[in-house]
Amino acid sequence: MATNIVADDGFVYWTDGAGIYSAPVEGGTGSLLATGNVGRLALDELGALYWVIVRDFQGGKGSLHRMQNRVDAVIASGQNQNFGVAVDATHAYFTCSSTDGVDQAVRRVPRTGGIVETVLTLSAQPLAVRVDPQNVYFRDLNGAVWSRSKSGGTLRQLSAPNGSNGFVSNTELDVNASVVWWMWGDGTNNRPKGLFRALADGTGWTGVDTGSDFNWFGPRVDDTAVYYFHAGALLKRLK
Repeated sequence: MATNIVADDGFVYWTDGAGIYSAPVEGGTGSLLATGNVGRLALDELGALYWVIVRDFQGGKGSLHRMQNRVDAVIASGQNQNFGVAVDATHAYFTCSSTDGVDQAVRRVPRTGGIVETVLTLSAQPLAVRVDPQNVYFRDLNGAVWSRSKSGGTLRQLSAPNGSNGFVSNTELDVNASVVWWMWGDGTNNRPKGLFRALADGTGWTGVDTGSDFNWFGPRVDDTAVYYFHAGALLKRLK
C-alpha cells in the first residue's frame, strides 16, 4: 500500500514505507529506486527526489537522501530524522525526534549537502514539514499545525480551534499561496472533523468541509483546488 506519493511532469514516485518506486506519468512498469524505512517524499523544480530514512527505535540515526538522474546521495546523516521532508529554492528541511524525547526539531541542509542547521527546537515531535518562500510549517504528534517565519520570531499555532492534545492518525498538511490546509479526525466527539485551513499568520481559521465521521485523509493543494479523501471517495474542491 502506498503511504506517500509525489509527482512531476515526467514521473510519479511513491513509497510503501519499505521502498521507493517510480513510473512514467503516462503509464508503464514501475521501478524500485531505493529500500529502507522510508518516510515522506519531496520533489524540487529540477526533478530531484528527496526522502528520509527514518531513525530506528533502538537509537540508530536516520538519513536524508537526494536522487537526481537516478543517482542517490546522502545529504544529511547522523540525525534523529523521523518522517517529514520539504524543499525550497536552497535547502531541504527535515523533522527530527529522538527516542528519549530530548531532540525534537526541524532542521535544514543545503539541497546538495553541507552544514545542517536547526531551524526550530520543539516540545513535541514534529512529523510533517512544509515550506514556502517566507515561512516554515510543521505538524506535530498531537496533530497541531504550526507556522513560523524563516527569519525567526513567534511560533504560531494554526490549529488551535481544533485543539492539540488528541491522537490524530493523519498528520499531513499542505501549503499554497500562504494558506495552510490540514485534516482533523481525532478520536474525540467534541471536536470538528474534516478539512480545515488558516492563513500563515494564524488568522482566518476555517472549517472547509466538516462532519462527524473520522474518514478524512489528505490534503494536497495546487493553485486552483484542494484534493482529499473522505469516506473512500477522492474529492476535488475549488479554492
